[in-house]
Amino acid sequence: MSLPVTAAPALRPVTSGYSIVVARAVAQTDPIPIACGSDSCTSWFLGKFDQARTLAGNPLPAVFNARIEMGSPFNTQYRSLLLVVRESDGTLRVRSHTGFHTRTNEGCFDVKDTAALTPDPNGPDLFRRGKALCTVDR
Repeated sequence: MSLPVTAAPALRPVTSGYSIVVARAVAQTDPIPIACGSDSCTSWFLGKFDQARTLAGNPLPAVFNARIEMGSPFNTQYRSLLLVVRESDGTLRVRSHTGFHTRTNEGCFDVKDTAALTPDPNGPDLFRRGKALCTVDR
């Protein structure tokens, strides 16, 4: 059974201090409910990630924890393309994440997720597909 959830209010644009990484999500624990004015709000889970490879921005270690907005934890480990920011209190927070196409291994962020990034993300493993920022999981 699936339950509808209401997303948190929009977060501020990312203008500095971001990381774009490919990592494996290992677990999501310690949910902090997000007040959104509904009975079915999402929560900030503590995501545990490993096998991380930084593609652009500030380097992250191969193993790190970051808060990620979810309705409930995933029931399996998975690889994801992540846009991670460091909040003023030092907390790492996943601002956007996407999976990889099963045939091409390509993962892309929608332009709305990366348009405000300063400096503009670039690196040898990143490319544009239209306005989307993409990579291939190797």
